Formats: sequence, structure tokens, C-alpha cells
Amino acid sequence: MDMDQNNGKVTEREELAVLSDGVYKDEDLLKAGKKIDLHMHSTFSDGVFTPDELVKMRKDEGYDLVAVTDHDGAKGVKEALAAGDKYGINVVSGIEIGTVMDVSSIIPDAFDKSMNKGEVELHILGYDIDPDNKALCDKMDEIKAFRDERNKKLLWYFQEKGYDIKYDDLIRNPGQEYVAKPDFAWVFVNRGYVQNVSEAFKSEKFLAAKAVQRLKQMPYPTEEAIKLIQGAGGSAVLAHPMKIKGIGEKSTEEFFNNLIRLITRLKELGLAGIEINHPSASPEDSERLVDISHRTGLKITMGSDYHGPQDKKRV
Repeated sequence: MDMDQNNGKVTEREELAVLSDGVYKDEDLLKAGKKIDLHMHSTFSDGVFTPDELVKMRKDEGYDLVAVTDHDGAKGVKEALAAGDKYGINVVSGIEIGTVMDVSSIIPDAFDKSMNKGEVELHILGYDIDPDNKALCDKMDEIKAFRDERNKKLLWYFQEKGYDIKYDDLIRNPGQEYVAKPDFAWVFVNRGYVQNVSEAFKSEKFLAAKAVQRLKQMPYPTEEAIKLIQGAGGSAVLAHPMKIKGIGEKSTEEFFNNLIRLITRLKELGLAGIEINHPSASPEDSERLVDISHRTGLKITMGSDYHGPQDKKRV
């Protein structure tokens, strides 16, 4: 472990680091009692608060280490890092990338009805990335262009169904560039078509319609996302494993056995860690995930997946 050259002690930043140099153990974080949230979303994707506001909020709540991990983009990273300096809290640069992986060779029975046969959707978190890395920025621009075209098709679909919805209705924050299905869901709530976001996603009149399900974001391969993060100087982490669909009923032995197969393969592809503490994971699930991290030799991270006041859970 690197030492501070002045006094031979581990610096605070090194003490709190989770992944970068691969020398920190999950037990160190748990036993130290540090307050950590390495999964938050800002107005640069689908969050309510700016990166500055998020960092200040966590500082006021006594957190020691945080990261803003916006969907498919790193444009908020510099603001988050600057906020860390301003408020005196350790901030790690971050991103969350939506990916698709063919797991048919390791989990033959994998099936997610919203995906092609043998494919599962995985979200990959990237930490300590360079937000100016050209390859990263170019790929995120490509994904955004694909998503924008998808959104136009979604908008047309719902307009043809007679729903009063315009593109401007999808913009919930000033300067918002990231628009996705949750933004459509909020419009349906605000228009009174549904009672809540969950209903919008479950109703076949809205986001659960087969035609809507077929309109997906760009199918970016998981392996490429991991390499992209590494190329930007970062470390790749599997986000919210308990949300993975198609590998068995959540929390069952079948699910965890298949998850081990999946994570083992991801480690071979360069995965550095797994997110063990997330609102989708019960305390028992988190214990199983810690055990998997031990068995596979991966690091752990913790995150609230915070988007706004509607997200009550903290880590």
C-alpha cells in the first residue's frame, strides 16, 4: 500500500479508496464504519439534483466518500469533483453504463422476456475514470444519439395512441440531455394516466407494451464497456446484481449459483468489483454478495442509486 512520503502514513484518500490500486479490502471499509455512497444520479442523467447539490447533501449527512455515476455520460464528473474540494469530502469520478451480455454459454437457461434469447442486461459502474477520455466521450455520444432516435420512436408511438405528450414534456430539469423511459413514466403520472411510475412501467398500455419493449437503448456489449472504462483509467464494477433478470428468481439458490457463474466470467473480462449494498438487496442478499466477492476475489462497493427525494434508502 502506498504511503504518504512525508510521514509514512496512509493518506485519508488512500484509506477511503475502494478500487483504484486493487489493494483495499472490503473488510477494511466495513470495519472502519465509513459512510460511503458510490452510486448517485444527477441532473446530467435522470436525477433531481445537480452534482454539486448531491455532494453537499452527502457531506451534510456525514458521508466520507461519494461518487456521482450518471447514466451513459460523464459530463457531471468535473462539477462533482470540484464540489468535493469545495465542501471537503472525498469524491471519486464515476459513470454507469447500460450493457447487454450473451450468457448462453455459461447459463444455458437464461431468459429475460424483454431481451433476445440468452442475453441479459447488465449495468456497469466505472470509477476513477478520466471524464475527458476521447474514446469514452465518443462512445457516450454514440449511445446518446441512438437513445435520442429511440425516444423519437417512443414519442411517436404514444402520440399515435392518442396520448397528449410532447418532447418538451420529457425534460424535467434545465439543460437536461439524458431522456429515457422513466421520463416518459413521469409524464404519464403528471397527466393522470397512471397513479405512479411503477404502474407506468407495468401497464401494457404504456411502457410494458410489446411494441415499447422492442424499442431499446443501444445494445452495447458488456465486455466492450469494461474495456472502455479501463481505457479511461478506471475500474469496472457490476451494479446492483440483485436486479439482474433472466438468471433465476431473485434471491433463490438458482439465482445465486448463476450469478457466481456470471461474475466469474465478468472477472475474466476485467471486472474489478461488485456492488453489494443497494436498495434492491436485502441484508441477507448483501451477505451473499459479500461471500461471492470473497469467492471470486473481487472488491465491493456500496451505493444508494439515489435519484431524488423519492429514494428513501441510504447506505
